[in-house]
Amino acid sequence: MLYLLLTTTLLMMSWNRYAGRIVFLSLSAYLVVLSNVWYHLSNAVVGELTSTTLLFWQGLIRIDESILLSMMFLIFLGLIVMNRTTDLGWEFHLLLLGGLTGAIYMISAYDLLLMVVGFEFLNLSTYLILSLYRGTETATLKYLLSSAFYTTLLLLAVSFFYGMTGSTGYDALFLQMNYLDESSLLPQLLILATLAFKLGLAPAHLWVPDVYDGLPMTLLSWMGTVPKAAILLWLPTVYPLLSRLSPFLMVVAVSSFLISAVMLGAQYKMKRFLAYSAIGHLGFIAAAFAIGDYHSYWYYVFIYLVTTLTQFVLLSELPRTELLKQTGALGDHKALGIGFLVIVLTMASLPPFGGFYAKLLVMFGMLEVGYVVFAALLVLASLRSAAYYLKWVQVSFFAEYNMASSPIVVQYPNLISFLITLILPSTLLLLL
Repeated sequence: MLYLLLTTTLLMMSWNRYAGRIVFLSLSAYLVVLSNVWYHLSNAVVGELTSTTLLFWQGLIRIDESILLSMMFLIFLGLIVMNRTTDLGWEFHLLLLGGLTGAIYMISAYDLLLMVVGFEFLNLSTYLILSLYRGTETATLKYLLSSAFYTTLLLLAVSFFYGMTGSTGYDALFLQMNYLDESSLLPQLLILATLAFKLGLAPAHLWVPDVYDGLPMTLLSWMGTVPKAAILLWLPTVYPLLSRLSPFLMVVAVSSFLISAVMLGAQYKMKRFLAYSAIGHLGFIAAAFAIGDYHSYWYYVFIYLVTTLTQFVLLSELPRTELLKQTGALGDHKALGIGFLVIVLTMASLPPFGGFYAKLLVMFGMLEVGYVVFAALLVLASLRSAAYYLKWVQVSFFAEYNMASSPIVVQYPNLISFLITLILPSTLLLLL
């Protein structure tokens, strides 16, 4: 990936007029290569096993089938975001490719220190991407200062783990976790604090509405998907490292979706509504991770990321996106209106859409481990949140919309988003 980044940078600096096409072809080629590797890896036979693991740099990088699928999914997200931001220069496309490189190294690293390097590469690209638009200085500064503080906590956790175990490799850390006393809880809590900030979980969620509100919808398509996808795809790899934090993580998750359910009703600005919606859904995902239910976790992650990306791509075509009622402009375009309806109903977790079954799986997982009270709170928060999503539908399609706006022109990204929304209900097949 580093060779691809360097080669693409040289090409874009030479022919910056075609920067978007160069990055699109580069990512497409990388996706084809990963698909070919995944095909051969999944069909490999080692002894009696039907799969194997690729090792690089003496085991610092480990790639198996699940990591390959995660990398392919990240590149798919990057392709969609890049297609929607063709109005930006080659600098943005370079930063996008750099952010994807950091995310890929983050999820494929099998060493805590190398993971932090990829993590910071992704963060640096995100800071610079947010600063490309004029008027986003305040949002960028809030995110930069807050992120710098929590990244310091992550580095402090790495230093604690190295001092306790003498290694930063995952194998050594997982093995030593069985012999460490309660003092090892401190670095785990520091990692949890960093993860809570990056995902926007309570109580480190206050930056999310402010940053969302200060960014254009095209940048939110990056901010709301790729950095969070990298964290979510990396978490299962280090579950043994965070297994003692399940009660703490459950409290954080429940607090997040309860705060979201309460605050959604007070929002009339579209981007702040989307911010609290993201806080709530990531709280449900964190709950699935806390109980160790990988089935519900991966299913919810897939539903959330695809729906969120589709949502931002579709809403970025609106002439104005300040207020919730401005989605009433979609009433003049039936295709996008239907796509928007499917997105909102999926986020509202109404049957038969995928969001309903995602929350149902999380609730069943809570009941299996004895978290009856938390499961009841999940149901109550879901019902309250669904009411506000339905109110958004009512404002968009059944209320008068008299605000003057330019007509919506369907472009290639809109067609992709619309097709994705149509296949969302078919994701129920993953339950079989």
